[in-house]
Amino acid sequence: PDPECTESVVAWTEALKESANIEYFCLEQKGQHETATALRAVLDQKQVEPVKITSISSLTPVEELLQQCRRIRPQLLITAGFSLTAVNGRPQTSEQLIREAPCMTISSTSGDKGPADVRGILMIVSRGAHDFAALKVTQLLSRTLHAGVTLATVEDESGAKAERAGE
Repeated sequence: PDPECTESVVAWTEALKESANIEYFCLEQKGQHETATALRAVLDQKQVEPVKITSISSLTPVEELLQQCRRIRPQLLITAGFSLTAVNGRPQTSEQLIREAPCMTISSTSGDKGPADVRGILMIVSRGAHDFAALKVTQLLSRTLHAGVTLATVEDESGAKAERAGE
């Protein structure tokens, strides 16, 4: 619901798109269309071909976005950070959306740096359940942004003390 994030989301979408089939979902508050208006302005400025824009003004936007993802089955979901009021104890945040999305998901950041500034990617492997998905996103980023990848792992203190570092 932050119109100022639209430029960052568009930049990442354009950098990572693998097809022309792009749909933007704009979180709006109380019937306003500030995000969609800002999005159209950015798309016009960058001369991006027309895309589908859907406004969401639900009290539970995370659930609505998840339903949309299940319906259209995207290869990649790019979101800006957001944090709205929880509903019935259920968080309405970009973090929750990322956690539950049924597809590869990344969160763009606002600021001066965009996809063109990426020269290298550092991925910390945790040996956890999400490593494979993170590797897929890293591969996509590396391939489309022509960036090198460095993989690293953090060892706990016990491995280093036992002189088993690197195992």
